[in-house]
Amino acid sequence: MNAEMQFDCVGVEPAKVLKVTMSGRISTHQKLAHYQEIIEQAEQEQTRLLLVDNTELVIDGAAIDIHHMMDLLRVKLKSYQVARVIIDDGHQQQLIQQCADYNNLKLQHFLNEHDAIYWLSDFQKN
Repeated sequence: MNAEMQFDCVGVEPAKVLKVTMSGRISTHQKLAHYQEIIEQAEQEQTRLLLVDNTELVIDGAAIDIHHMMDLLRVKLKSYQVARVIIDDGHQQQLIQQCADYNNLKLQHFLNEHDAIYWLSDFQKN
């Protein structure tokens, strides 16, 4: 299993969004490590707004693995606003969203980047 990540910064008034594009196939354990890299990059860019494009990413793992991953991400992402762009809203993505909601994470799924950026910019205004 191997996944690639690409970082970019997007200007969204009045703040900066870290855009991360992920592609390939990845385990939940590897996804945790990638989120650590994302957080480190966000700290360097001095932003708490994350746009994570997962449209070309496959996460391998059972429901229990997803629950465990989200439980660990709860601590890492508590001060971030995360917009995840996904290809569909299948069972795995619904489970990730449910875990995020349960843990009070500011994480939301979108089917396109435009809506995700709008949500991030709207959150920044409030």
